[in-house]
Amino acid sequence: MTILRLDLSAGGWRPVSPRIFEDARLSLDTRAVAGFISTRSDNFDLNVAGIRKLLSIGEEKWRRMNVELTEAGYLKRSEFKDNRGRFRHKLVFSPIPDSSALGALFTDSSGANPKKPQTPGTAKPGMPQPCLARPRSTKNLNNSISDHHQQDGGGIESNDSTLPSIWLQAASYEISVLEKTEPIRKRGALLNAIYDRYRASGGPDADIISALKQKEAVLEKQAADAAAALERQREDTERTRITAQRHADAENNAKLFSPEKRAEILSFLEGTAPIKASDHARTAFAQHGQILGGVLSHSLVEYLVALRPNSYSGNQ
Repeated sequence: MTILRLDLSAGGWRPVSPRIFEDARLSLDTRAVAGFISTRSDNFDLNVAGIRKLLSIGEEKWRRMNVELTEAGYLKRSEFKDNRGRFRHKLVFSPIPDSSALGALFTDSSGANPKKPQTPGTAKPGMPQPCLARPRSTKNLNNSISDHHQQDGGGIESNDSTLPSIWLQAASYEISVLEKTEPIRKRGALLNAIYDRYRASGGPDADIISALKQKEAVLEKQAADAAAALERQREDTERTRITAQRHADAENNAKLFSPEKRAEILSFLEGTAPIKASDHARTAFAQHGQILGGVLSHSLVEYLVALRPNSYSGNQ
């Protein structure tokens, strides 16, 4: 077992209450921000914009942290009027939350009524046991989120390596259904509750298994469609390459003939088609052997390649 020891001899540190980092009511990122604020000096002004910029915290994440810190008793908000009579808000952070907000989370200094150890994923005494509904009915799922958010050990998850893979997939699917309606703060506690339900019932519900199979079928179809599109693209690219190669071979063959012979070939092909080549296309082919786009370009390529069939191979 690896032992971690703390060396304070280098200095440059400030004392921080360990309760902040042990408070299971706060998510891990909220505990980190609370610890950062606790290391500031006494005359530090809590500039929300500055903290958010320094720690790269988005507006939505700060709103969640603000609610957690306020409900836990660490953060207090007051309103006052400035010299111009405008209402202003002031935030005061205390590293030791109000006793009224602590509830049963911590004991008093006398050590009376110590907190009993609780198995991760189980509800506190007096709270309803966690029970997730089937994903097809999300009403009860949404109602159960608040219960799971209040559980201790929210950051502790079951050892995934000992669970069947289908359990892991099913639990992830159930949580994804919940996350569509409300953010989940304590994912570990929720996962443990789901795994406990699987152990009690012998595995995921039939509806969840069916939903996973449908999801797998959709993913397989998407993969097949992507593979088919890639194959079509490959075939189109190959056809384009062959067409360009045949065009180049035809022009190389045309240059083996004299301008008079090229004019004769063009007149012969015009005699087999109701449409004549333009003067520009006729001059380019007769004088320089260039095959320009037009109604006779395909006929010219096929005719010239056929004159020397050994000069082209589709495998080139």
